[in-house]
Amino acid sequence: MDTNIIVACSVDGIIGEKGSSKLLWKQKADMAFFKEKTTNQIVVMGNNTFKSMGSKPLKNRINVVVTREPVEVDITLDKELFYVNDLRCIDKLKEVFNRDVYIIGGESIYDLALQTVDIDNIYQTVIDAVLENICENPAYFNYPLSRYAIKDKVKNGIPDEDNEYGYEILLLQPSDELLKLFDKCIVEEMHRFKIGLLKHIEKTEINTIKFHHIDRILLDCGFTSDEILKWLHWHNQGHNVMGCIPFDMSECLGVGMFNSNESTIEIQKLLVEEFKDVVNLRIQL
Repeated sequence: MDTNIIVACSVDGIIGEKGSSKLLWKQKADMAFFKEKTTNQIVVMGNNTFKSMGSKPLKNRINVVVTREPVEVDITLDKELFYVNDLRCIDKLKEVFNRDVYIIGGESIYDLALQTVDIDNIYQTVIDAVLENICENPAYFNYPLSRYAIKDKVKNGIPDEDNEYGYEILLLQPSDELLKLFDKCIVEEMHRFKIGLLKHIEKTEINTIKFHHIDRILLDCGFTSDEILKWLHWHNQGHNVMGCIPFDMSECLGVGMFNSNESTIEIQKLLVEEFKDVVNLRIQL
């Protein structure tokens, strides 16, 4: 039994207007696909999504509503509506009912599922519309690009009397290859950062700025002990490996106008300004 996300969004990722139950598009093809996939299965939704449906469970489905109100979860075969406080019950639901799970929204439930649940498939209907300038308070669907890849294009269509916009239905699945690629990019970017950081330190005039406990700073910035020792060794031998101004590391290690914490903050500022793309990637992953 699979755990799935099913979602429709515009090309700029908007799934709806926060606090509103109004649909942003007329797309019968998407509604038919939703019905086909979720009928006789388990659907999981947030409390606001349930309220937007008139607080009525979807027919021919097991309905699970995630709420902040404390509830006692009693999963039995004689019910079609359950209230839960988190998504930890998903495996139990699949075990009891022997059915697939479809997480159907809204924004916070999608986010929670992507962070805490092993998702087997994402069925994403991409509506050919840009709505960011139309919606006052848009809700978004954001999945980590490094974790999922398009495995199949299930269906597509052009605007007609039943579909306001053109659309494409995609199947996304977890991708180890994409994750490896992103990891490789991060390694390369961090290497670039390390080189840039050493250049920044080496070109600094010793009588203008002196870094105190440079080894500690480099360790805080992601250097390994071996890398630091190798670099210090080169400088103690008087070499200028980066093609910048060499300086006396023993003097730098002994004295400084910055203490260790201030120096680390200085380096962190450099990281944020010059390598913010790396930081954003690391946060996303």
